[in-house]
Amino acid sequence: MKVEWLRRVKKTSQLVGMTCDMRRKNLKGALEVKPNKVNALVGKNVILIDDVITTGSTLAACAKTLPKTGVARIDVLSVARVVMHKTVAV
Repeated sequence: MKVEWLRRVKKTSQLVGMTCDMRRKNLKGALEVKPNKVNALVGKNVILIDDVITTGSTLAACAKTLPKTGVARIDVLSVARVVMHKTVAV
């Protein structure tokens, strides 16, 4: 998925130093697929790419916007994962 297919619809704070719950609340409702891109995703498989997964909150926020568009499948690719005590279920 191209980054320009998502847009921020709510101002968010920097995630640095936030707990998992704080990140999730900060990102809730913050993203959406641009209306002119929705039809291009129907029935498609999407890969979300993140260089480092810290809590998974950003990926979860992105992934939660996609089912409304009719995507067939959402996968995640990352090169690193920060080990923490609590993570976000996607």
